[in-house]
Amino acid sequence: MAEISQAALLGAWRLVSLESTDAAGVVTRPFGPDAIGQLVYEATGRMSAQIVRAARPRFVSDDNVAAADGEAAAAWRGYVGYFGTYSVDAAAGTVTHHVEGAWFPNFEGGDVVRACHLDGDRLELGGPTPYGMTLIIWERV
Repeated sequence: MAEISQAALLGAWRLVSLESTDAAGVVTRPFGPDAIGQLVYEATGRMSAQIVRAARPRFVSDDNVAAADGEAAAAWRGYVGYFGTYSVDAAAGTVTHHVEGAWFPNFEGGDVVRACHLDGDRLELGGPTPYGMTLIIWERV
């Protein structure tokens, strides 16, 4: 395991897997077994994270504003994304995402703290989410 530092996290990361375990110990994949995503850490201290359920149904119209309520709700539930800045606490082994903008407005202005383990080009981020305790595995691009 490499020591966690801002320099060690720099770059783009591809989602490998996302699994959540609820209070009863049931493991789920909230975005499906083939979810896709990208996490980017910049040297400027900026970051962004995107996770998408693969093979989401396309809208009937190419005009997203004209989407039916059901289409919009299904698309929204199959996506998570936010951006902001980040900080690393090497002693605690955590990375904190300071959220400026997000698909879910309640995230904005808050912090997302994740346990952070780095092993070569594999990054594991873990912590509580609405789905339970979640482990997200990324691979350096």
